[in-house]
Amino acid sequence: MAGPEQVSMHIYGNVVDQGCDVATKSALQNIHIGDFNISDFQAANTVSTAADLNIDITGCAAGITGADVLFSGEAEPLRRHCLN
Repeated sequence: MAGPEQVSMHIYGNVVDQGCDVATKSALQNIHIGDFNISDFQAANTVSTAADLNIDITGCAAGITGADVLFSGEAEPLRRHCLN
């Protein structure tokens, strides 16, 4: 009979708070940022004025006071930091 063998195990995980849900009316939005003349964008990295973006969240655990938002999509070929 063979003797006991030593086995190493690495167990890991995360404990996270319950998240929130995005309200249905906030899931798909069209945001009008205004109308601009092409002359407003003569230099690289020129930006427009900010536009409001409201996202209603529901079902949050007690004590949640904020949220992080991640935007994803296909990047523009020449400006990888911008999404199409």
